[in-house]
Amino acid sequence: MKEIKAYVRERQAGAVVEALVRAGFPGFSVLTVRGVADGLVSEAYEYSVELGEAYERVVKIELICGDAKVAVAVDVIHRAAHTGQRGDGMVFVAPIESALRIADGTTGAQALERS
Repeated sequence: MKEIKAYVRERQAGAVVEALVRAGFPGFSVLTVRGVADGLVSEAYEYSVELGEAYERVVKIELICGDAKVAVAVDVIHRAAHTGQRGDGMVFVAPIESALRIADGTTGAQALERS
């Protein structure tokens, strides 16, 4: 199992979500976060007194999937989020050691399957 974290432009988030659902990824998290990076486009950023720097609102998508589906998920995210501009985002993939479906106690890769 792998965890995929993708940080994409806020205006591309809808396209990424739709593309993931169409590709067969029915469950994932979508969060609005603040991105602080070199690639900020001046018309898209805001200034935070708390952070002390410019930031851009970006969307973080978190998805857990089996190893066999990682390449597909990353490709779907890349295609849907790509605008060709600097600062389009990043995708990270990390291993997951274990999983537990709280509702019924199912563990491992089976916990990811729809019940």
